[in-house]
Amino acid sequence: MGLSDRQFDKNDNDADSRFSWEANVTWSPRSYSIVNFVSSQESVETAGGGSHVATSTIGLGWMHQFSTRFALDVNVANVSEEYVNSSDDRDDSTISYGLGGVFSPNKMLDIKLGLDKSNRSSNVKTFDYDRQVITLGVELAI
Repeated sequence: MGLSDRQFDKNDNDADSRFSWEANVTWSPRSYSIVNFVSSQESVETAGGGSHVATSTIGLGWMHQFSTRFALDVNVANVSEEYVNSSDDRDDSTISYGLGGVFSPNKMLDIKLGLDKSNRSSNVKTFDYDRQVITLGVELAI
């Protein structure tokens, strides 16, 4: 938690001060079930227009171990990004969610399957996108 203060040598970039924080709250109603809440606000470097990006994030996740063989993970998050001092006043909002499972047929093998989706809406339409990622993995302990 603190204050992010940016001063710029170039006259066309305004100085900017923002309150920054990161909070992560974990609640475990049972030893096999975990709920996680995250929230943050920060100022990060830009890879595109503007002098920096003011980012706010809020997310919620749930991990549940149904048995020694199967676990499930569900999450959702929203990220808001303001591109400060950008010529197009760009603002993005990205919502993402995911679902993943782990099947463990024995102590040495985990088979993982996941689906992650995200949608970014921007006031600059060329930055809008929809993404879907399907993952399949095998983890072997030796």
